[in-house]
Amino acid sequence: MAVLDAGQSARDAGPATPARALHRFWRWYRDQAALLLPARITRWLNDTGAPGIVVSAPTDQAPSTVTILRGARVLSRHVLASDPATDAAPLSAGAMADKIKTSGGEVALNIRRDMCLIRSFDIPREAVPRLDSVLAAGIARRTPFAPADVYHGASLSPHPADPAKLAVRHAIVRRDLADAEAQRAGLAISGIGVLMVEAADGSPPLAVRVVPQPQPAKWPGRLACALLVCGALALAAGAYSTLDDLTTRLARLDTAITSASAKAQAVRRLVDGAGAESALLAGLRTAKSERAQLMDVVEELSRVLPDGTWISELRLSEDRPGEAVLSITGYSDRATALVALLDRSQMFTATALASAITPDPAEGRDRFQLQTRLVKSQPAARPKP
Repeated sequence: MAVLDAGQSARDAGPATPARALHRFWRWYRDQAALLLPARITRWLNDTGAPGIVVSAPTDQAPSTVTILRGARVLSRHVLASDPATDAAPLSAGAMADKIKTSGGEVALNIRRDMCLIRSFDIPREAVPRLDSVLAAGIARRTPFAPADVYHGASLSPHPADPAKLAVRHAIVRRDLADAEAQRAGLAISGIGVLMVEAADGSPPLAVRVVPQPQPAKWPGRLACALLVCGALALAAGAYSTLDDLTTRLARLDTAITSASAKAQAVRRLVDGAGAESALLAGLRTAKSERAQLMDVVEELSRVLPDGTWISELRLSEDRPGEAVLSITGYSDRATALVALLDRSQMFTATALASAITPDPAEGRDRFQLQTRLVKSQPAARPKP
């Protein structure tokens, strides 16, 4: 019976390895080949051996049902009579489950979603090998249950927004509720292999294992590794003679390379010197093009400042590398409006008074002192006033 558990999900969604990539390629190739075959042959190829059984306990709206599967294919469905007295030969879920287990199949019990606690959270892909400890810690810290008092299982799926993460759906079922549901279905919890938790959004049910899934034998993999090592040793032995001949040829090449290397170093020194000078020249040109020149500043001030304004001192300096500061001292009959006028220019920014505006009786104007910063890059065309 095809049941997806957390271990299988972890193997499919864990960190990429050559074995996992080969397994995914084989599944894709198998699915594509199945499309070319008749349906009868495809069903025969997908036959996974012993059948499995899925039992649903009776509810107020529906009687108990039994579904017999072989792999992912439904063999038959049976509705069990709620009152055996009304049925001449009533079916028994326990008898059918015992027959399936005798043939090597697995028994599953459907669990309603309202009997479970389902948590959803994200984990990084690197944490997949430690998924069991993460689930146990989540039960102990975030639920009122102890790990020994519940059955739980999880499924993994790719995260919709972050490829480095996986979305986890964790189903938790209390052991006493699972025992009661199994008794209502006519089964013993000890004979059930997995609990199938219904999903609310129509997605596949979550598998909560009661009995750990048997692990496949390790000897085929170990035999394959041994054969791979033997093949690698044979390949190394065959390549040794070829490498010995290549070593002799490389020794002759080293002598020729050493003599050519001295000439190449002399040429490299000349190229490096020319490259350094070229980089310095390019840097100077870039710095000159990015910084505003003093004549540009004077031209912009002549355009921005109103009539009746005189500049007595103009100082351009750098308080930090790459940031030019312009100090302006002068007289104007519109000194209070100069800050706003300079801020309207695309050449100046952060304009402020450096000192208070004071009237000068000799000049008949207000004396001002401003400080502004020059922007690093200038527009190609100046804005119209």
